[in-house]
Amino acid sequence: ETGKNCPSAPLRANTCAWIPRLSHPLVQLATYGYEIAVCDQSSLCTFRWQEPVASFAGQLLEDYTPVHGRPLSDNQCDSAHELDYEIRWSLRRCIEWGPDCQSVGGMSFLYREQGAGWNKLSCVGIEQFDNESWACLEAQNWRLDRRSIDGSVWASDDTMQVMALYAANVTCPVW
Repeated sequence: ETGKNCPSAPLRANTCAWIPRLSHPLVQLATYGYEIAVCDQSSLCTFRWQEPVASFAGQLLEDYTPVHGRPLSDNQCDSAHELDYEIRWSLRRCIEWGPDCQSVGGMSFLYREQGAGWNKLSCVGIEQFDNESWACLEAQNWRLDRRSIDGSVWASDDTMQVMALYAANVTCPVW
């Protein structure tokens, strides 16, 4: 299609630059040993081990029992492959809980607060494009919704005619 008949842009601001999951800085930094990167189908998160505080009394979300023998699929970004099977499953289960889960203690205890052992540091979204996983690289200065600015832009009739000529030769983006 030409630019003149393109569909409307998405109604959300562009906050991500989508990059291959293995190239994401969270995965790359995890290779230095300070953190570990763990993925599921929708998120990439990093965790860091910190010796649990003896007086830790966090709110228990779940006592999760991993299914033994069940393969850990889609673990291309996991740098946690050297950890026990139960811990890897529990870290993934913590990712599934989203922001409610902030740490994993023991082999399978998920907590709302950090301090149980494996503390969640950060997470980003993962999307599938062309059968590959891409992770969101986000920057605060990208959080601007361009519609609020573009709606205030004006141009002369001559300029609009030139822009219409250019738009007629533009390939539509795929939203």
